[in-house]
Amino acid sequence: MVFSYNGASKPMSTAHFIAWGPSAVGALKQRDRLLGQSNPIVEVVEDLRMGPLDDADQVVAPKRTFWWQAIWRAQWWFDGDAYETALLDQYAGCRAHFLSVIAAPEPQAPQVALA
Repeated sequence: MVFSYNGASKPMSTAHFIAWGPSAVGALKQRDRLLGQSNPIVEVVEDLRMGPLDDADQVVAPKRTFWWQAIWRAQWWFDGDAYETALLDQYAGCRAHFLSVIAAPEPQAPQVALA
């Protein structure tokens, strides 16, 4: 899923994209290359459709992190020694980046005088 926002009804020179997962990010990067553009792209791996939301709006979210760890550990392929530190680092980085984007003021559409 990809969301584009630019705060205006007409295209601006730079669009900002929020994409869920590396595949969507790759598709947007390819789009930019083909169009000769360079738009900011934020990858989101957080899935807010499930799990506790008590601390979902905080950069450090112990309840959600613990919940994701339990999900990871329940997978047959998961080797905590090999994967957990990297997954936690990626999760924290994506989470902080995503929260900073949604906390930023939304670009305002240009004001148009009505005649």
